[in-house]
Amino acid sequence: MSTAYDKWLAFWVVDDRLLSEWDMPGVSSVGVFIDNAADHLRSFIQLIPSGRRFWRARAGYVGQSNWDCRPFPSGEMGSNPDYPASRLNRSGEAILYCAEDEKTAISEIRPGRGYICTTCELILVKEVEILDLATAPENINPFTCVNLSWRLDLRRIGRNLSALIGEPMSRGEDRALYRKTQLFGHIVRAMGLKGIRFLSSLNSPCGVNFALFDPTLVAFSSTSLVKVTTAEIAYETLA
Repeated sequence: MSTAYDKWLAFWVVDDRLLSEWDMPGVSSVGVFIDNAADHLRSFIQLIPSGRRFWRARAGYVGQSNWDCRPFPSGEMGSNPDYPASRLNRSGEAILYCAEDEKTAISEIRPGRGYICTTCELILVKEVEILDLATAPENINPFTCVNLSWRLDLRRIGRNLSALIGEPMSRGEDRALYRKTQLFGHIVRAMGLKGIRFLSSLNSPCGVNFALFDPTLVAFSSTSLVKVTTAEIAYETLA
């Protein structure tokens, strides 16, 4: 019996060298894949109310030195207006990455101890529907749930997608990973949603990030200058 997770296997294991634009192995039409994927993802849709606050951070400041510095103005805390290709957007597609709290926003720029950074508070100007991969879609009662395996599969898909989007890369743009996450962003855009909420791997386990597909959905508020006082690292040997 096919499960929801089975239907996403091609997405997890796809090799970018085998792809043409948005092709998926074993899928006759990318349009069919998008329709099926969108149907699986509907239980992750959440309404975010107007007034929700977010944060962005940027390494650096205005001034000549640590002794003579002030934060960047709020007008310089937005996305690159050229929108270069990134995790959830192809080149030229509008997107704004932000976080639910200031610490997560700072963590996402990977600063070292002693770095001085500018942070900025953002305010959502209207309510929006987004895809929420940072929260389990529902509580599942194994004794009463009719489609238990399917529901558990959907929860597993959400966890894996969140981890895939939030995974840091050590060598800048990873084309193979970008192709998958960009396709996923395309699916969410095709659903008519305004963004994706996902877990931060750089402020784990509590940090949460947002990717908003329309930067005009937020107003940029005050900026602050902060200095990183602690930077911790843990590692495992790979080879």
